[in-house]
Amino acid sequence: NGWPYPLPTVIGPWKLFPVGADVAMAQQVDNLVSSLSIGSNGAMYVSWVPGVGKWQGPVQISPPDIFPRGASIAMSKQTPNQLTALTVGKNGALHVSWVVGTGKWQGAVGISPPGIFAPGAGIAMANFNGVLEALTVGKDGGLYVSWVVGTGKWNGPVKIS
Repeated sequence: NGWPYPLPTVIGPWKLFPVGADVAMAQQVDNLVSSLSIGSNGAMYVSWVPGVGKWQGPVQISPPDIFPRGASIAMSKQTPNQLTALTVGKNGALHVSWVVGTGKWQGAVGISPPGIFAPGAGIAMANFNGVLEALTVGKDGGLYVSWVVGTGKWNGPVKIS
């Protein structure tokens, strides 16, 4: 069939995630792909696969009850050796999580004031010439940008429309 995995494959406990939960996926290092999702308990979980091997996890990497069930996640390389994810928490603030190389996931750290965004709001992220940028629609219907240069401090959110 051309697929490197048998289909379908369950890679976690049954009903760990709510129906329709968001999934973000990115290459963590040369031979490792990781995915993130928010579970039914409001915690972030990571699953990973080395090369064309067997999926591992999911493993809880944040405390429970920070995020709405199944909230949106955006994930992108912040630097060549750091993978970063953003999610809007139950408090309406952006939260950042990250992993360096094949190390341990860090974070679920709030990087914006609470109440700006709807809990679990969608986020888009891209790294452009060393600047990781994120766009999120606020509760006021405006589009907000947040950004970080290299491994520096997050800036924003700044309303751009």
